[in-house]
Amino acid sequence: MKKRILIILGVTVLAIAVIFGTAVSSAKMTESQSIGATAALSIAVNDAGVGQNEIKNAKSVFEKDDGVYIFDIEFEVDGEKYEYHIDAQNGKILKREIDEKDREALNTTKSEDSSTTTAQSDVTTTTSNKQETPSGHITLEKAKRIALKRAGVSSSDVKFTKAKLDYDDGFAVYDIEFYSNSAEFEVEIRANDGEIIEFDKESKPSDSHSSRYDDDDDYDDDDYDDDDDYDDYDD
Repeated sequence: MKKRILIILGVTVLAIAVIFGTAVSSAKMTESQSIGATAALSIAVNDAGVGQNEIKNAKSVFEKDDGVYIFDIEFEVDGEKYEYHIDAQNGKILKREIDEKDREALNTTKSEDSSTTTAQSDVTTTTSNKQETPSGHITLEKAKRIALKRAGVSSSDVKFTKAKLDYDDGFAVYDIEFYSNSAEFEVEIRANDGEIIEFDKESKPSDSHSSRYDDDDDYDDDDYDDDDDYDDYDD
């Protein structure tokens, strides 16, 4: 009986040691045991919907955050700062943030008159400078590109007046409004897959010159008639 008890105790201690050893080893990870900084950066860039050649000032830091080893990824695209937390073990996206402060400042600097500057300031008010994208959703920047492509215009030709994540009937959507020289656009995009739910375009009235040419001229038609200074010779 005692022998059986000793065997049971020995097996129990061994099991505890194995479990404890596994826990300790899993709590420690080196960068060489992770997915790697290059793979983590690729995951973040692909999620942002941009190309590797579009990003600038890319940074990758291997660190432990709340007990989880991650890669803290940062990069910039067209004045916007992206930050991602990528699980160093399986590549899962744990966090994504977009800081649009620099982009707004850049657009304001490029404004050519005070009215444009005022309009751009309004964009800063309606668009959060730092908006965290829920997991599984496309980014705000990607939603903007989808809207611009549908409208057939480029970002340099428009001014955004609204661009934010909203909820419609319980579904996350991006509510985007912008205008160009010729039209105003309102686009609603589903956040989980980028599908356009609503698209509205309102053309701006253009200056017409329908009366540019008329029948009036500097000469009166009656200035010249069949009369002349000489009478017809009588036969």
